[in-house]
This record gives sequence, C-alpha cells and structure tokens, in this order.
Amino acid sequence: MTPRPALPAAGIAVLLLVVAIAPMPLGYYTFLRWGVMIAAIAMCVIASRAGQAAWLYALIPVAILFNPIAPVYLTRPIWFVLDIMAAGVLAIAGSQIRRQETGQEL
Repeated sequence: MTPRPALPAAGIAVLLLVVAIAPMPLGYYTFLRWGVMIAAIAMCVIASRAGQAAWLYALIPVAILFNPIAPVYLTRPIWFVLDIMAAGVLAIAGSQIRRQETGQEL
C-alpha cells in the first residue's frame, strides 16, 4: 500500500490541468471539469479518512470551481491562472496527504 494514497488522483488531475493550458476543443474542457472534480472529491475522502481534514479547505473549493453540473463561466486568461493554481493545490495535497499510522502490521 502506498503511504501517499492521494497521489495517483492528484497526478491525473494535474496532468489534465496542464494539458488544458493549450487551446483544446470544448469537449476536453467538459472532460477536464469531470476529471478534476472527481479527483478533488476522492482526495477529500482520502484526506478525511487519513485524519487530515484540514486539506478539505483547499480541495472543496477546487471541486466546486470545476464542477460540471453548475459550471462557472470565466474568460480564458482567468481560467489559465485558476488551472495553474488548482494544479499546484492538487499536487501539494497529493504529496502531503499520508496514510494514518495505526501501529499495526498486517
């Protein structure tokens, strides 16, 4: 088991966000919203179970911003900045959220 269980979800979301910096078709941005929202929610669950609920204050806004059900419409330059910031938040959270030590070996 990985000591950083949120890292795979964060890595996928960061990759999606970095690709979104380039001009892409509209369908990609819809896919991006779903992917980032699902990754952020998964990371919220992982952080909560790991006893690191403070990460919810950074991850829930990312999930809300990228949610495809009630989308937020902004200009391309604003999305560029938000994509970079969200990628940073997800990368840091993915590398910092660690499995809680139980002291028991299985």
